[in-house]
Amino acid sequence: MTSLETRIFRSAARTFEELTFLFTERGEDLPDVACPGAREKCGRAQATIVFTGPLDGQLLLRVSENLLPELAANMLGEDDQRPESERWDALGEVANVVCGNLLPGLAGNKAVFRLQAPRMEACGVEETPPEHLKARVPFTLEGGCVELLLCVRGELPDLPPPSGDG
Repeated sequence: MTSLETRIFRSAARTFEELTFLFTERGEDLPDVACPGAREKCGRAQATIVFTGPLDGQLLLRVSENLLPELAANMLGEDDQRPESERWDALGEVANVVCGNLLPGLAGNKAVFRLQAPRMEACGVEETPPEHLKARVPFTLEGGCVELLLCVRGELPDLPPPSGDG
């Protein structure tokens, strides 16, 4: 796994653990790149965060649709019978946090980014790689699959190997 993929995985795994109490099935190890069903067109939900600043691009967070109720329930501290809108809001919040935690590690802690509100999509998520794709990181959580795609216009700065703390 590349340094960039490791950074993305660690940022996502930490965010899911802290916000949703869902854990990767392999802990801090390499993600499971053979995530069953990760590329099926239906049964997935996607939140896209567009960002501008020292780097311009987008982060796409795709999850198995069956994870949405548990995300919302765990984040709101209530049962999994949350309204659909709250399920989508929870996914958008996770995507925002992953993106917000990841970008300073790519451009420096003093870099300032502007994140747009998450754009949500269900079923029929395009399978063609997005323009400017730099990394695709699939892994499994308890009960479902996750895939992150980082797209950045231009070249990324040279990244030192990620530290042990992510």
